[in-house]
Amino acid sequence: VETTKKYPMATSSTATALPACQVVFVVGAPGSGKGTTCKLLTERLLDDNGRPKFAHLSARDLLREERNNGSDSELSRVINENIRKGAPVPSDVMCRLIEQGMERVHRDNNSIVRFLIDGFPRSPGNAIAWRDTISSKHLVAFALNLTCPEEILAGRLLQRGKDATDAPREDDADLTIIHERFQNFQTDTAPLLEWYNSTEGKGLLKTVASDRTDEEVYRDVARLVQNLCP
Repeated sequence: VETTKKYPMATSSTATALPACQVVFVVGAPGSGKGTTCKLLTERLLDDNGRPKFAHLSARDLLREERNNGSDSELSRVINENIRKGAPVPSDVMCRLIEQGMERVHRDNNSIVRFLIDGFPRSPGNAIAWRDTISSKHLVAFALNLTCPEEILAGRLLQRGKDATDAPREDDADLTIIHERFQNFQTDTAPLLEWYNSTEGKGLLKTVASDRTDEEVYRDVARLVQNLCP
């Protein structure tokens, strides 16, 4: 059972500058195309001045950056302690880490108030923590679920491992590990999808099949997110 504790974010001169934002959570198994779809959305959906209407934040990347930035903040200490123990990072810590990333993006480009966040939430507990700590400031427009059969995911991950310019991730090169990752995703995420499809989750779940070309998936997702833009 996750113990809730309040971990303050590192203070900064920009902490109060982030306005109310819109968030789309992007959920999908490894290889479902989360990163590719988000990349296309941020590159192609531009305002009249040629600026992106959305920014993409990866929970995995934010965790890696926080662990590697040499900071001795309480946020970093809690993250490193839990990862060393093999324990999940507490939900409220993840919420604060993501909002911190949103602040950095907005500081660099103050026209961005819409975010695509992939890799979070991973459980109803994550989603409820966001609702209870963040949603009063930043509205979840919907949760996007990218679905794809396991055999296609496995092929994509194996190919990604072969195409890697650096040493491939071990979990992209071993079919047994890929199967375990998919099964773990199914087990962990099914309750989250049910929650977002429920009254408590406000029926925010949107599902798009991603066992198609990048362009076909982009087209369908773009229709959904463009409704958020004036």
